[in-house]
Amino acid sequence: MLTSPGFELEPSTPIDIPAEAARTFWVRSGRYTDTPRLILPEFSQLLRVSGPGEITTYIAEHPKAYAAVTEVESNAYVVDVDPDGRQVGAGEIRFALTNTRDFFRDKPFVGWTETEPGHQRQGLGKRRLLIMNLAATALYKHPLHSGTLMSDDAESLWQKLTADGLAEKYTEKDTAYKNGLVRYKFSR
Repeated sequence: MLTSPGFELEPSTPIDIPAEAARTFWVRSGRYTDTPRLILPEFSQLLRVSGPGEITTYIAEHPKAYAAVTEVESNAYVVDVDPDGRQVGAGEIRFALTNTRDFFRDKPFVGWTETEPGHQRQGLGKRRLLIMNLAATALYKHPLHSGTLMSDDAESLWQKLTADGLAEKYTEKDTAYKNGLVRYKFSR
């Protein structure tokens, strides 16, 4: 079990995963790959995160070989569910296993994150990023980084995390852009 202020990360089992989370894991495991979608027992790791409030987060991790390139990554899908087992948000952590470019090396990053309609503006996005950082640190031994393509809401959230001393802003130089692109990472 790994803890972070307010959160506990612990192993989970297929029987503990709510149906909506299991469906999201199944669907996402088959995206951008030629390999079959995974059922719960086929994931490398299943985790559960509990903390303050009524939301519980489930995480499923596995290596993924992308169809369009020869790269292999570890993908960790994060699903937030309410006490009735309904999905209220989800996200993905990507971690390069074979790509050694500076952009990817030792940088688990946000592939995507979203909060379901009707649940926005309740702090779930920030909560999810904090949990994704906890998972990145546990699974990959490095803090979570942002991607380089962010919505205005995502950029604003990372700026707030930076203002709170939880994250820091940097310029990613390993891009096609002459001056690089803005990126963020958790400080711890």
